[in-house]
Amino acid sequence: MRFFSLRFSLFLLLVFGGLAALGTLIPQGQPPSFYQAQYGAFLGQLLLRLSLDHLYRSWWFIALGGILALNLLVCPLRRWGVSSGLKGWGLLVLHLGALVLLVGAGISFAMAKHALVELGVGDRLDLAEYGFPGLALSLERFEIQYYSNLEPKQFTSTVNLQSADGEARQGKVSVNHPLEFQGIKLYQSRWGWLVKGEVTIGEKAIPFEVESGKPLALNQGQTLYLVPQFVPDLNADSPVANNPGLFCRLMRGHEVIAKELIKLGETKSLQGYSLSFQGYRYLSGLEVKRDPGLPVVYTGFGLLGLGLILARMRKGRPSRQAAQADKEKT
Repeated sequence: MRFFSLRFSLFLLLVFGGLAALGTLIPQGQPPSFYQAQYGAFLGQLLLRLSLDHLYRSWWFIALGGILALNLLVCPLRRWGVSSGLKGWGLLVLHLGALVLLVGAGISFAMAKHALVELGVGDRLDLAEYGFPGLALSLERFEIQYYSNLEPKQFTSTVNLQSADGEARQGKVSVNHPLEFQGIKLYQSRWGWLVKGEVTIGEKAIPFEVESGKPLALNQGQTLYLVPQFVPDLNADSPVANNPGLFCRLMRGHEVIAKELIKLGETKSLQGYSLSFQGYRYLSGLEVKRDPGLPVVYTGFGLLGLGLILARMRKGRPSRQAAQADKEKT
């Protein structure tokens, strides 16, 4: 496989496109703790070592793009004198499409923005803190649809996006169904619960609202983990919000000191702490994206398709019957 050849260009293009797609699947620019929590210790550390947390700014991705651009510039010039007609034009359009695709990836690299935000039902966030100035996001409602076996089928956030100029957009965001507003796209990413209550340490009452399963630090290195549970009867747990209870686990390091189930509105003692369960609400995790390079990338793919069609076209050939008739005439 020669360096300046169509085959090598296509190989580089496939590798580059695959890596660019990988960068859209892996959230970019998050702290190291995010990747270890999301993907596990080993895989999270591997992603960090390979610079996949900032793929588009890694030296090896930029170098690969430079090699691809050089190949796409030189290769069509060398082949122009060899191929003519529609095939020659097809090769030029093919390489032009690859260059446009590369330019689109460069625009995405320089200007694309991405953020993961989490908010509870009724909350409002100023997205300027996440790199999207002039936009505010509110979560008005959250719904989950279940299969008959109570496995989640779909979860949907009803949101309100408002710009500084007063324009607003209300809509629903669900898995694989994003919401678009003023050049940004909002994707449904995850969901959870926010647990509200109060813990009394000595004579000091401390109100809290924490995400289900996240640690709440107490005195003397002790940590409290709170998980809402829904028990419609004595023999079954259910994710559906019915007859809520709060499962509390008090730990010191990796040791479980005490466990307790508290019903909504109750207050119980837990190893010297007084703990009350006052309420709960849904938490929605949403992904916010703005990528001005995407239209350029789509144009590049369109040119690639057109180039492939032109490169495979041939001048009209006589049919077998017409060729036989011409042969008989002679």
